[in-house]
Amino acid sequence: MTMRPILSLGLSMLLFGGLTAGCAMDGQRGLAAAGTRAVKHADYAKGAGKALARQDAPAAVTLAEAAVQAAPDRADYRLLLAQSYLAAGRFASAREAFGDVLRLDGGNAKAALNLALTQLACDDWLGARETLNTHAAIIAPADLGLAQALTGDPARGVATLMDAARQPGATPRVRQNLALSLALAGQWQMARAVAAVDVSPADLDRRMLDWVAFAQPRGAKAQVAALLGVQPAGQDMGQPTALALVQPAPAPAASATQVAVITQEVPQPVARATRIVFGPRQEVVQQLPVATAAVAAPRKLAAPRRPVRVAYLGK
Repeated sequence: MTMRPILSLGLSMLLFGGLTAGCAMDGQRGLAAAGTRAVKHADYAKGAGKALARQDAPAAVTLAEAAVQAAPDRADYRLLLAQSYLAAGRFASAREAFGDVLRLDGGNAKAALNLALTQLACDDWLGARETLNTHAAIIAPADLGLAQALTGDPARGVATLMDAARQPGATPRVRQNLALSLALAGQWQMARAVAAVDVSPADLDRRMLDWVAFAQPRGAKAQVAALLGVQPAGQDMGQPTALALVQPAPAPAASATQVAVITQEVPQPVARATRIVFGPRQEVVQQLPVATAAVAAPRKLAAPRRPVRVAYLGK
């Protein structure tokens, strides 16, 4: 049985609102024969969207898986599959599917937010925070702040939502997410005051009681399920291997030697030096001439001459 969501105007609107957008194709014939390949993948996607609209999560999963298997590179089909897993309470499968959506469409804000929530439901707190930090620029502040609070950083979530609530045209969803984040931070009086802006006095006490129960430590999976109004699956083995996203393998990295060769500056051409060739080594004996005349007697040295005076220019 489907659980009642904690926030009537909270994250559930972003998660499940407009699920059939992009999947409503003209004409649908023979969905009863959905197990055959004769039905186009567009019909599978349309059927999955309709199943989600009537809250038939098992049928939505079956049809969305067929659509993805028929067209594995379509990000919209994988988003539909991830949403179907989430509606069925299969958080591990949804986490894989939302991750595949971001690999195909890195700017998909809905996939980024839901990936963080499903990571949180699978007790991957660090992964959830990293996902929020990486995609903070594309996630709406109204949802980013509450997600930050849920991942164990309520002060940061309150700050994000405070900024959003001060903006002109702030919606009730912003204020209600701020009120819940304040409650998670332990500021219950402020939470009640903010919630009272959009909730009638007759419903305010019930809203606060719901939040008190929600804030109790019951485990991340139960908390995310209560937030979204879904029933957690008893056992989830993950997305079928046959539906795994296969992307081209990256080119092998160049070795250090190759990098050095590639990045080395090409020298300018230089003249080739003349090659010198040496002959084999051998002993050389130099013959001295034999003296044929007597050594002459030393000559008498002449008397030294008087030194000559040199006149320099300018003197």
